[in-house]
Amino acid sequence: MDFEKIKSICKKCNAFCCKINGTVFTESEKRKIKDLGLVKEGKSYWTKGDLCPYLKGDKCSIQSCKPTICKIWPVSARIVKGKRKYVLINCPLAKHLSKDDISCLISLAEKLPDETFKLEWSMSTKHRKLINKFKLMPINI
Repeated sequence: MDFEKIKSICKKCNAFCCKINGTVFTESEKRKIKDLGLVKEGKSYWTKGDLCPYLKGDKCSIQSCKPTICKIWPVSARIVKGKRKYVLINCPLAKHLSKDDISCLISLAEKLPDETFKLEWSMSTKHRKLINKFKLMPINI
């Protein structure tokens, strides 16, 4: 999918996904953010539970090293009895994704540890009403 089209769709949504539960970084992503000098000493910028600390206005300020969990939105995974169940979060971007787009996002998601998705969903529980705004759809590709 065209990156400019994605930006246009996301801009209309006002970066809702970045406002519901912060973000989750893998250990290697944390190191990269720190190596780039994007975290201040003595402060934790990894997750906030509400608003992504790297959201400036409605734009990602770390686009060049955006966490994988953000790159794969609106695809996510629920861990059910130790197995991943991929879901498509029905945000405005979802209807513009082809099966190939979704397959590519799942390929990226497969590189993430299960713990990343568990943390993402545990953080989002306090925002359940907001998340329920978007229907979760099972992915069958």
